[in-house]
Amino acid sequence: LVEISPETVMKEAHSLKGGAAVLSAQALFGAAVELEAIGRSGDLAEGESALRKIKVEAERLAQYCNELRGE
Repeated sequence: LVEISPETVMKEAHSLKGGAAVLSAQALFGAAVELEAIGRSGDLAEGESALRKIKVEAERLAQYCNELRGE
């Protein structure tokens, strides 16, 4: 298991949030906002749950992109 600092979680979630905003991926954006807040709080106890949401939303976005390409 790799330990990640709350600051790293916050920074990475912030980057993801920006990318999601550019793509108008609102559900992914919301999940990244949640993870960023978790990192900012310093308590990563809820981080796993937020990561699961991000994974689901990222997969939905990938599926949507594939459909746009006709795959």
